[in-house]
Amino acid sequence: MQKVDRNKELRQKALKALSSISKDDKSPIRNLVFATTIEKANEYLNGMISEFKYKEIKIIQRNENEFKVEMVNGDTYRVVPATDGCNGHRCDRVFVDSAISLDFLNQTIKPHLCSSRLPKEEQIVYFD
Repeated sequence: MQKVDRNKELRQKALKALSSISKDDKSPIRNLVFATTIEKANEYLNGMISEFKYKEIKIIQRNENEFKVEMVNGDTYRVVPATDGCNGHRCDRVFVDSAISLDFLNQTIKPHLCSSRLPKEEQIVYFD
């Protein structure tokens, strides 16, 4: 029960960070979710979706190989496998499983943030 409450708290923190982005900046925010397993990343993104208002979600694409959510304002959320072959996705923010190693974070995940326009403290959000 404690872990569920912690994840809900982390999702709410992430949503608060999303709402703090300047309203003048109309360009969509690209978000990637990395976890030690695809199932864990899918579970986290499912939890985030449950926090959104129904009218804010435009498209949910989900199959065995992909889980992507597109919002009405153009923001996207995509689950990406945390493997060495996950390169090629550029984003503004990453949601990272706290069990992922610091080396993997620095060498593989951080390069995805090369074009982020968000403040440094909002680019990486950790979850359990």
